[in-house]
This record gives sequence, structure tokens and C-alpha cells, in this order.
Amino acid sequence: MKRINLLGFISLFALIGILGFITENKKFLGFWGFLYYAKYFTVIPDEMFKVTIKTAASLAFFFGFSSVALAIPISYIFVDLFQPIYAFYIGYVVSVFTFTIVLTYLEHEEQQGM
Repeated sequence: MKRINLLGFISLFALIGILGFITENKKFLGFWGFLYYAKYFTVIPDEMFKVTIKTAASLAFFFGFSSVALAIPISYIFVDLFQPIYAFYIGYVVSVFTFTIVLTYLEHEEQQGM
């Protein structure tokens, strides 16, 4: 019985990128970056893959949490720099970016070990 890798469903966020063509807000085009995760539909999850996902997710959580914890005081100290609500956007972007980079790095290291 073949198990479905649920990580591939993150690639469905790329559908939001269509709004970048329909609306005038070109910031939606950044969602096309989630197409990277479509390759995980073909990956059969084993124990090592699950450990890799947990490691990448843990680091992404702590980097995202730390970036929010730093961005909020900075936004209050330097009022003209950005509004405090943008600290949460920064945390989200840092988390997703960190998860992707760490996951790619760990997969590369695993392939080098084979």
C-alpha cells in the first residue's frame, strides 16, 4: 500500500499566485514558489524523511519566532521603519524560507551519504 506524502499538498498554495495575474497586486506572484513542494507527491515517506521534516520544521519555528520577537521591539523603537503588524509577516516569511532551505540542505546531505 502506497502512502501519500502530505507535504506535497503545500504546493497547492501556488494556486494563490494566479491572483497575481488577475489582480493588480503583483505580490501574489510570490506564491508560485510553493510549486517546489510538488515534488514531494512522488516521495514515499520513511523514517528518515520524517526526521528530516521534523528537524526542518523545528528550526523554522524557532527562527520565525525569534524574528517576530526581534521585529516587534524594533518596530516600536524605530516607528518610521515599519508598522508592528509587519513583524508577523516577517516571521511567516522567515519560517517558510528557513523550512525550505533546511529541508533542501538535509535532503542534499542525505543523498550525499548514499
